Amino acid sequence: MIINRIPNPILLTTRKQMIHDTLKTTNLVALESVMADPSSQIFADYMANIIKQIPNPGKLTLLTGTANSQVSFYFQSPTTSQINADLYNNILSPRVKGVGSQYGVNQAALLSSSFINGYNQIYLSLRYQLSQLDQATMQTLLAKVAGSITALRPIWNAWVDTFGPKPNSSSEPSILVPKLDMNDTNIALIQMTGTMQTTWLNPSFQEKLKADSSYPYQHMNDFDQIFSGIPLSVPAQMRDLIKQVYNAQGAAGGITAKQANATQILSGVRNNVQHPSQANGGLKLSGSDKMIPGMIFQPQDPMTLTNELGAYPTQGLTYSAIVTKSSSSTLTFEASVGGGISIPILDFFSIGLSGGAKTSIFNNDFAGSRFTIKLTVNNPTLQPIMTVTPMLYNITTQQGWLYVDPVKEAIKNGRNTDVTGFVFDGGVPSFHLEEGGDFGYINTLVLSQFLELSLVFEQCNSTEVRKYFEQYASATISFLGIPLGGVSQSSTYSYSYSNQTETTITVTLKPKAPGYTPGGTDITQSLCNLVAVGITYPFA
Repeated sequence: MIINRIPNPILLTTRKQMIHDTLKTTNLVALESVMADPSSQIFADYMANIIKQIPNPGKLTLLTGTANSQVSFYFQSPTTSQINADLYNNILSPRVKGVGSQYGVNQAALLSSSFINGYNQIYLSLRYQLSQLDQATMQTLLAKVAGSITALRPIWNAWVDTFGPKPNSSSEPSILVPKLDMNDTNIALIQMTGTMQTTWLNPSFQEKLKADSSYPYQHMNDFDQIFSGIPLSVPAQMRDLIKQVYNAQGAAGGITAKQANATQILSGVRNNVQHPSQANGGLKLSGSDKMIPGMIFQPQDPMTLTNELGAYPTQGLTYSAIVTKSSSSTLTFEASVGGGISIPILDFFSIGLSGGAKTSIFNNDFAGSRFTIKLTVNNPTLQPIMTVTPMLYNITTQQGWLYVDPVKEAIKNGRNTDVTGFVFDGGVPSFHLEEGGDFGYINTLVLSQFLELSLVFEQCNSTEVRKYFEQYASATISFLGIPLGGVSQSSTYSYSYSNQTETTITVTLKPKAPGYTPGGTDITQSLCNLVAVGITYPFA
């Protein structure tokens, strides 16, 4: 059994508050900068109006800014089963903060701190306590079982030495049976009870014990059936002493059972978060030996997403907006709500030249001054949709890590000092745990092919416009700071020209399906467009 030594709660809380306030201030400054950026505002307008066209969009959310407009989508290596490090580090790991709604769609930002670290911080601040009445009852119970526990300890520990499961480093979980503490009757009782109701409990009785922790104590005639997992190697004397401990407590033993259950949860969750391994459901990241706490991906085969992205004929969602040239260096985007957004021409649309220089069609007088810019999202991955679920903690198998009930109970108990249950040391952590707060994680991703862009020139010299694009057909293109096709991947686009008259022309930049996928085995080099995400605020 692991006994967690909790530092001075006042000092601990102060230190945590200082760290959190620093991170919060840094995150807010960065977030305000992103949301004020005209490229981000325009991108949000386009994507929000596209998201609203998705059938049953529910709570689909747009990530603020353009930095995460493309993601590495091939989530698991077909040869090593490792998880895509880029996808995890850039999208799945960060904690998510809701930032309200704009253009009729919820928006959220990825924070610089990880969800796992915050979750670990919350679990480290949890403890389980007994009310004054239950403490008095527990002292009475300990007096009743002291003799039986004293007799049980050496027999139990000798059995563990001879027959107990041994720690191993294999991928198979090893459910360890702890030795009973030889000095503290309370700890020994909790250790014994924890083993009985997790490792040795008949699974068919799990729901009964969950509903009524005193059930085994009040149904001693069914003891052997309830705890049918007791190994045959356990000697009769050891079994009889365990029964004596249960008998002596009676219905009040439910207090012991709850305390043992809480101890198992706290130590198990903390261990699996801090020390992920194959045995407890952890996964290995690509490109390193780093393990992360377990996650469940659906669909299970990443090729399902690749095929969905590449389906033909394509299914597209579009949104068009009017853009006008307001000066030699500035465009004005007509937002769907709230008027115009002014943006430097090169920030809106640019073509990369050698030496890092940029040019834009909109810098040229022959392009005219009024344009319709249509954005198309092809083959959004909706059937099936991609989900990523944290592995729920299972107290019986000791696998997984996400367990929200203790945290919700601690939130409910608040600052009540005379209560039996989970509480926070030093008060509730300084996170915003409500729906739309700053403690969410991404659990759904809607992907698509790279963005398709149609530029409609309404008052132009169409011959010169076409000649311009033909001249730069192999150059890299950026729209709102987003590399079309990914960095150095303009070859994944084709150009087409339509509706050409002397003064009008439509230029369409269309991606090749399904998006960029690597020629080798480096899954982190896979790339496509991220349309929307779903967010879970687990403690709301």
